[in-house]
Amino acid sequence: MGKGEIQHIELSLKERVKELECLYAISQVNFDMQESPVHELLSKIIGFLPRAWQYPEITHAHINYDQTDFFTKGYKNSEYKQIADIFVNGEKKGLIEICYSEKMPDSFEGPFLREERSLLNTIAKELSIIIAKKKQAEEKRVLEARLRHSDRLATIGEFSSGIAHELNEPLTTILGFAQLIKNDIENI
Repeated sequence: MGKGEIQHIELSLKERVKELECLYAISQVNFDMQESPVHELLSKIIGFLPRAWQYPEITHAHINYDQTDFFTKGYKNSEYKQIADIFVNGEKKGLIEICYSEKMPDSFEGPFLREERSLLNTIAKELSIIIAKKKQAEEKRVLEARLRHSDRLATIGEFSSGIAHELNEPLTTILGFAQLIKNDIENI
């Protein structure tokens, strides 16, 4: 193996390590922010995406989800970009865009590496899974809150029914005696 080949392997390994660190960071943020809304999670994730690309100093990221945009600091739209869609439960809900602010040497997809396309697609899939799970958890919380509310209403209904029954018994007796007194007065 020549020196150039070893350098190429080392560079490839460094790029894969950066990609794995990015995916790990996404999973760590998701774990740390389990109770946070999706928008807060995305605003945190956007910040470390550029570090996974070959030229992080000129890499900018944009995530659009649910008609809300998240950008890295200094984001500039560029013709040198990669885009992957975010699907949640089979429905397109947004996208991730990675772009370079200046042209770099061409490789697989313009100035991007083949592995970077794969990474972008993986990130989009991971975000889709995270968002779907957060939506399910939110729906579960809403259903549980509705169930608790229904239980409270049922308890209040039972309590009210018991009180009405307890009040009706003496009232019925009072009405009965009042009717007897009225009949006695009319017969005098």
